[in-house]
Amino acid sequence: MTLKTNSAGTKTKRLTKGMKQDKEQILVGTRVPKSDLTLPKEVSDILIALPLDERRAYVFELRKAGWTLQSMATPLKITRESIRLYGLKEPSLEVLAKVKHLPIVQPPLIELYVERVKRVKPDPQVIAQLKELQPKAFMVRGKGKSNREEAELYTRLIYELMESGVSGYRIAKELGVTHSALAFRLVRYGYTTSNGTSRSYRKLTNRKIEGEENAELV
Repeated sequence: MTLKTNSAGTKTKRLTKGMKQDKEQILVGTRVPKSDLTLPKEVSDILIALPLDERRAYVFELRKAGWTLQSMATPLKITRESIRLYGLKEPSLEVLAKVKHLPIVQPPLIELYVERVKRVKPDPQVIAQLKELQPKAFMVRGKGKSNREEAELYTRLIYELMESGVSGYRIAKELGVTHSALAFRLVRYGYTTSNGTSRSYRKLTNRKIEGEENAELV
């Protein structure tokens, strides 16, 4: 995993190459659109036909309902600033009473979504297998062949979980290790790559390549 500098000059995390994170859209709320709002024809016709004082009162009520300045300025063929000036002073109770019976239509709403990483739960059986392999995988040191097979399987299962969409942080929590330790292991075992300059973040040179004729240490 490497860090890159964004336009603000701060550091942001970038995923190590090879790690997949599925994302999903989550509905978080609704709001009135800030543009392209059009008053219903019925409301526009009423607005146009009203005397000035009552029109100002009606605009005042429509603004409270969420209609934009432009949506009311367009049918009246005036500027948004003119509509804004209508609302500077609250109409009298007497004038408001005259428009009380008029329809106050709620403007259409747009849905607001945020993109979040899809949370996928790991297979309990795979986690159990990883926990069983973990002690032997941690014992692999240097070029020794002891427990090498367990270490390879342990790392491959971690990678497959991440490829299925399980968060690396979730796997790390289940296994009692850090997320950076998992990222480091995946780079060392050749499942992912890193643009880091540290010599420790490079592929191991003493692993056997399985499935190749005359397999040898690389």
